[in-house]
Amino acid sequence: MEFPLHFRCPISMELMQDPVTISTGVTYERKNIEKWFNTYKKTTCPATMQLLEGLDLTPNHTLKRLILSWQEQNTASSSSSSGGIEHNEVALLLRTIESTPFKVSSLKKLRSMIEKDDEIKGDLVKFGGTEVLGHIIFQILVENSDFVTFRACEEAMGVLYHLQLSDDEVLIQLLSEPDCIKSMAIMLQRGSAEARLHTVAILRRMAKIDCGWGQVKSWAKGKID
Repeated sequence: MEFPLHFRCPISMELMQDPVTISTGVTYERKNIEKWFNTYKKTTCPATMQLLEGLDLTPNHTLKRLILSWQEQNTASSSSSSGGIEHNEVALLLRTIESTPFKVSSLKKLRSMIEKDDEIKGDLVKFGGTEVLGHIIFQILVENSDFVTFRACEEAMGVLYHLQLSDDEVLIQLLSEPDCIKSMAIMLQRGSAEARLHTVAILRRMAKIDCGWGQVKSWAKGKID
């Protein structure tokens, strides 16, 4: 369901549940801006990159009421109009993911689609989704990669978790790349609990497949046994 732009958190581009405003006047989802400040030790506004004099968070009660009201009004119409997933949505989502720096919302939708319909997994591969996901994962190796990039990588790992390695040679080759292994190592160190679980599961599957990359198998077994 599409929702008004001003209901989106500028960091995750997802619908806000607990909106808070910082000193620049920009409103964020509380957990996202707290992670920006506390985990990544940033003292700037993510949207404007303006240096902040203080890190106070002010609950935006007005915006929260508007979001709740909008959700109530749209719940009934959404449930009555929901239908089968159109497979061409995958191609549209992948194009959106490639073209926008705010990828998390689209990746979440893609993940939800492949969880519900196994045929969507085939569409993902057919439309080049493996390469798109690989590009996202490699981005956390770039110096000064930001919180938004890292969140996108976490979601990309969530999508990969639902794919069958043995059915996709391109995916196996992607995951065997040294840069991908390095990215997964970073995910194990800094990722959310869910992202770490997804990464461990992927590494276990990789270690069981005889692909001729013994060094990767040895590395994976040593890290997760």
